[in-house]
Amino acid sequence: EAFTIIRTLLRDGSIDFHGTYYEAAECVLHPRSPREGGPLLMVGSVGDRMLDITLPHVDSWNMWWSQYGNSVEGFAAVKERVDGLIVAAGRSIAEVEATAAVYFRLPGGVRRQMGDYDTDLPTDPVEGSVADFADHLRGLADAGCAHVQIVVDPITRDTIEWLADVLTEFRRPPT
Repeated sequence: EAFTIIRTLLRDGSIDFHGTYYEAAECVLHPRSPREGGPLLMVGSVGDRMLDITLPHVDSWNMWWSQYGNSVEGFAAVKERVDGLIVAAGRSIAEVEATAAVYFRLPGGVRRQMGDYDTDLPTDPVEGSVADFADHLRGLADAGCAHVQIVVDPITRDTIEWLADVLTEFRRPPT
């Protein structure tokens, strides 16, 4: 019910809802989004129940690196499962973008202290050279990842600047 209220307000700007758990009587959202149809909606879950509720409505879905083992193969496996749920929800796979967080550890990193470690999957960080990091990003893109959030360890000005070289390498056309 809460998701119905929120998504309707964001998409349509108003709702008159009377449910079992929530009510939003003659509720109007001001100001409205400048984007026609409201902001894009993303669900940050790969749980079956949450995906069943949200996939008929969202524009993208996201998973944390520990949920797919931080590997291209793990991402591809979860994406295949979620793609099946998208189709089961009556939508085209092309309508719902797949996104993911990826964990990069650079020299000086010790271990991310945040995030869920609720799987039995290995959650090793991506480590290596600029080319290794760029190759990992290319692999995720080739597996259908439309957008990544880079979780970098450690998070310092130097490591963020170093990531610029990774992105330059990632964007370099293959030779």
